[in-house]
Amino acid sequence: DDQVGAESRRMLGEINHGAKKCGALIAGLAEIARKAKPAIAAVDPGDIVQRVLQLRAYEMRLARIRLETRFEQALTPIVADKAKLQIALLCLIMNAQEALAECPQDRVIRISVRPERDGIAFEVWDSGPPPPPEVAAHMFEPFVTTKGTEHFGLGLSFAREFAELHGGSLSYAPDTGFTLRLPAKSPLLPQGDGPSV
Repeated sequence: DDQVGAESRRMLGEINHGAKKCGALIAGLAEIARKAKPAIAAVDPGDIVQRVLQLRAYEMRLARIRLETRFEQALTPIVADKAKLQIALLCLIMNAQEALAECPQDRVIRISVRPERDGIAFEVWDSGPPPPPEVAAHMFEPFVTTKGTEHFGLGLSFAREFAELHGGSLSYAPDTGFTLRLPAKSPLLPQGDGPSV
């Protein structure tokens, strides 16, 4: 039993170390993305989620996180900044992974993509403990984090900034996790212009 306990502690240590390194990377990417000129294009919602998940597949396996995906059939493409959408989704998935870093078992991340009347909704939920109310009230503000001094607390701030810039929203509820809503067509696209494909 002691050997199993030591192995579990070692694995949790590796997961925490990896999460801290990835958090720094995300902070850097978010800062670069803020300064970049928007590149609006047609985006397949399901495809972009799969691409982001491929980036995190190894870390999820290492952390023994069970991934559940729920995609509606025949999702209609939306018009958005593809690169920044990828970073926003990466921020949400990384946040979920970090929330599970201290969980000894039953690590689950569930990602849902569903159409709405005027756009699309991405949901990212994890089985970790919900944030305390005092943190939840400020979680979308820059530099707010419960994950220690090595985390920058910029991922959720960037994701919400991205959503609002595209005429959408980012919200949180304990039962559904984070919901990123985007309209079918970004307001950043000049009137009368079509998206690049």
